[in-house]
Amino acid sequence: MTLHQQAPDNLTLEEVKQHLYIDFDDDNTYLQGLIDLSLSYVQQETGNSILETEYVSTPEEVEDNIYVVDYYPTKIDVTLNDDSIVTLLRDELLAYNVIDTTIVQNHQIVFSLSGLFDVGYFDPEDVKQVNAFSGVNVSLLLPVNHARKLLIGDWYNHREDSSYFTQNTVQHGVERLLSPIKGIFL
Repeated sequence: MTLHQQAPDNLTLEEVKQHLYIDFDDDNTYLQGLIDLSLSYVQQETGNSILETEYVSTPEEVEDNIYVVDYYPTKIDVTLNDDSIVTLLRDELLAYNVIDTTIVQNHQIVFSLSGLFDVGYFDPEDVKQVNAFSGVNVSLLLPVNHARKLLIGDWYNHREDSSYFTQNTVQHGVERLLSPIKGIFL
């Protein structure tokens, strides 16, 4: 599936500077790089998109009924040939085995709509397009962004040297903050 749109990062440079008690602009570019890196790190560690993301199917995927996305979908909209839309939420995707969390190729999620065909949701020949949406639930953004600030603070303050104690303490805090979403389907 191709990336259609992605929401902007909700962790701002101003928030990070406030968290780190930085009141000068000399390190803004460096800090922005750390913000971007923290987003990538958290998404990789949890297997979930932190930003709201929409993917659109290609004609080949519709024909083969095999779809590939970067992160677990939280919702799928299936547009049928008559332009009606069937919306499937997380619980339905799991219940009908649309998402098989064991099928991961190159850190991507592979899924099929066959489980829905089997229970009569719609005929596979009627599928026109599939849109998959992923992103962390808004209620989880506070701990996720706090974990990111901890990482950024550690990376910023220890960019030249490294101590095992600091890394271990920060890593433990980050793991605890991210544990509710790590490796689960949001």
